[in-house]
Amino acid sequence: MNQKDVLMTIECKPDDIRGCINRLEEARKQFGDVDNLVLSMNATGDFEAAKKELYLSLVNNGWTKDQIYAMCGAAAAGSRPGGNLAKLMPGSEGR
Repeated sequence: MNQKDVLMTIECKPDDIRGCINRLEEARKQFGDVDNLVLSMNATGDFEAAKKELYLSLVNNGWTKDQIYAMCGAAAAGSRPGGNLAKLMPGSEGR
């Protein structure tokens, strides 16, 4: 996946954060990193509480802020705009 800049989207439902974390951890383990993961979450239910639980759980599992932001398509300190989604931008050369 990394060599071809393929992205894998993990859908997360706000009412199943534990399941989402399990899928994210399995993908990270399988691929060796999170460079090709994109998180998608529906803004339904208690979205803000779900985001907070997800973020804190990933940090507690050893994820960095930059990894989490990149997976969510946000620019973190020192990363390019769009996080992992930037790979879809025209002219992107991958990492």
